[in-house]
Amino acid sequence: MAAKKTTVAWHRAAPAPLVLLSGGEDVLLRNARTRIVQAVKRKHADVDPVHLDASSYEAGSLSASAAPSLFSSYGLIIVSDLATMNDDFLKDGLAYVEDPNPDMVVVLEHRGGQRGARLLKALTAAGAPTVDVGVLKSEADRAKYAQDAFARAKRTLTTDGLAALMNALGANLSELDAG
Repeated sequence: MAAKKTTVAWHRAAPAPLVLLSGGEDVLLRNARTRIVQAVKRKHADVDPVHLDASSYEAGSLSASAAPSLFSSYGLIIVSDLATMNDDFLKDGLAYVEDPNPDMVVVLEHRGGQRGARLLKALTAAGAPTVDVGVLKSEADRAKYAQDAFARAKRTLTTDGLAALMNALGANLSELDAG
């Protein structure tokens, strides 16, 4: 029986043996990734993330990176560019999903498109949570993001303040995170 797809909002992203960040909004992708990295580092301060690029991936790199080391059995791997993954990554990714290291957090970033559909289905079947980092298409979506950012920071934002903020930021919400 296939596992039910579990989708969570970017601000609820948490470590798991396999985590899929799905969507193309840069600020949400970065924030979700940061949440996961910070959560791992709170428990395992000595962990340094290993970064793999699925588009220029070399066969065997995922399993080598996921193997326990002499210094720590726990680790974190961040795989970018799943939407343009090469065939070597697809093969190794499918094999890894079948038998993931439970002491490893593997974050897979897919910005959309059909490339890697077999891997995405395998991740869902394995019960990997999907973190929604989809594009904020409308002004209302961006305004909601700004309001939520203020609420998470326990700050108030008036309607006029929101309008002025959105006018200043335009579509670039990364400025909001810098403040």
